[in-house]
Amino acid sequence: MGQQDSLRAEEHAIFQQEQGLMEMEAQLQSQEEGVCEMERAFRKRNKALVNLAKYVGEQETSLKSRAKAIGPKAQKLVGDMLTGSDSDVGKVDIGMQKSRLAIMERRRELLGSRMALVEEREALLGQRHEGLETAEGTIADLEQALLAREREVSEALRKLISEATDLMDDDDDDDDDDDDEPAKEPAPPPKAKTKRAKTPTKKSGKKSPPAEEKPPGEKRGGNAKPAGKIAAGEVAEDAKVRAQPARTAKKRQGAGQSRSNQFRITLEADLDNGESDGFFVYSDDGPEDTPGLFKATPNLLKVGREVRVRMKMLEKTLEATGIVAWRRQRGEKGGPPGMGVELLELDDADRERIASWVKDHPATTI
Repeated sequence: MGQQDSLRAEEHAIFQQEQGLMEMEAQLQSQEEGVCEMERAFRKRNKALVNLAKYVGEQETSLKSRAKAIGPKAQKLVGDMLTGSDSDVGKVDIGMQKSRLAIMERRRELLGSRMALVEEREALLGQRHEGLETAEGTIADLEQALLAREREVSEALRKLISEATDLMDDDDDDDDDDDDEPAKEPAPPPKAKTKRAKTPTKKSGKKSPPAEEKPPGEKRGGNAKPAGKIAAGEVAEDAKVRAQPARTAKKRQGAGQSRSNQFRITLEADLDNGESDGFFVYSDDGPEDTPGLFKATPNLLKVGREVRVRMKMLEKTLEATGIVAWRRQRGEKGGPPGMGVELLELDDADRERIASWVKDHPATTI
């Protein structure tokens, strides 16, 4: 975990640097736009100046022609009065187009490298999601196996308690036989045989009944109940309670059901900016069915994966839960790669907003 935390910290630091670089680029772009505005204003003034210089040049040519027609003295007068040289108006390179073209080409190359890097990051993220889902499936299988083992243990315990008396009968009988057998003592010496009258007992005129025999499986004691039935009822109830998590685990693995420990992914969709994202409907949908969201992305999730959806539409943000229902791979017909997400947990206001959006932006039928 220490190495994972360190790697995460380094990734966050690089992300912060990238964010800072993006802010610097945004500021630089704003400054470049300001310089472009100044250049446009300068070119407008320069054009007016060029027109003025052309007009002045035409007037000067006309003046010299008239002086030449008058005579040499007139030419000398005009030459003495017109001093200085013509200026090259409009020939200043203020745009620095060659330098800008070179930098733009380098920026284009760098942008291609960054796009390739982003695609690699998306592919790596997809592999991480795949591995995480595989691990979650393994944990769910292990949980189900443990719950099944727990049921087996509970059933074995129930049976052991219910049949405990029967299982102990053989051993107890052997022990009782050993205990009931009196120890042999040495025979006493023979005595003279004398007859003695038997004295009847005065407690009762009847003979004492023999001891009541206990049925097999019943403990000794007047109020004892069959151990098997009592224990079986208690254990059966306990096993029923313990078996409930197994049904819950099975439900979490059903289609369209998310596991509580599933990694939640949030999909962003900015519909106001005219991206490839949009809504879709099935061919057999009715008027009461809510359209689903198509998220254009090459990073596809598994069908049945639960996600969070954050959509920006009509200058507001709509958040909902969704289930990935279908996918379109790169190169398939019908549009860009992406996945269709069926929206859940929408209130009436959200449904009305989606319906209003779909009126102006028809949903795609699949």
